[in-house]
Amino acid sequence: MVKQLTWDVLDPCASFPLPRPKSDDVSLAITVLQEGFAFVGITEQWALSVCLFRVMFGGQCLASDFLDTRPGDLSNASESDSGYDTGDLQGWTDVWDRPVYDEALSIFASARKVYGVDDTSCAALCDFSDS
Repeated sequence: MVKQLTWDVLDPCASFPLPRPKSDDVSLAITVLQEGFAFVGITEQWALSVCLFRVMFGGQCLASDFLDTRPGDLSNASESDSGYDTGDLQGWTDVWDRPVYDEALSIFASARKVYGVDDTSCAALCDFSDS
């Protein structure tokens, strides 16, 4: 993510694994996220992201906004399990992208608070019981 937000290349992943981002790149990526986006949503909080977008920018909630168009096989996953086996990472964490993701979470939480978007307001805004 840091590379996508800060490097002027068409395919930032093509340079994997080197060169790696530097701390200045991380700081710049956070600044770009804070100042360069009108909206930040969180995939893991899809419904709330859709509702926040609708509250911020208008438009009707559509049932299709909430469809899982890319379902995975979660037959062996518990409800709290994302379905991904992260064991291969052996505890590795992304020290460059994590601060950017944490800032995205913070921006998302702040916007939800400003616009009053929570599970209850989302359910009321996007009520499909009459459809």
